[in-house]
Amino acid sequence: MDTQNLPVFDAALALPPAQRSELADKLVLSLAPPERDGNEKMITDLAAQLDAFERGELETIDGPEALAELRRRQARRQSS
Repeated sequence: MDTQNLPVFDAALALPPAQRSELADKLVLSLAPPERDGNEKMITDLAAQLDAFERGELETIDGPEALAELRRRQARRQSS
């Protein structure tokens, strides 16, 4: 798409960054609207996990340990 002679593109670039970002989001959503049921379930699940974390009910590991575990898993998958 050639944007050199496209007035709407020039007008969009003239907007403040926050409005350009909002416009970009709306344009992307217009291409493929989000699945409301899937998103709502995901948000509910994530909120429940965060609540469990804050209550100390989830086992956690530090960053380097997590990366080491991910590398071990990746190595096992590659060798299979």
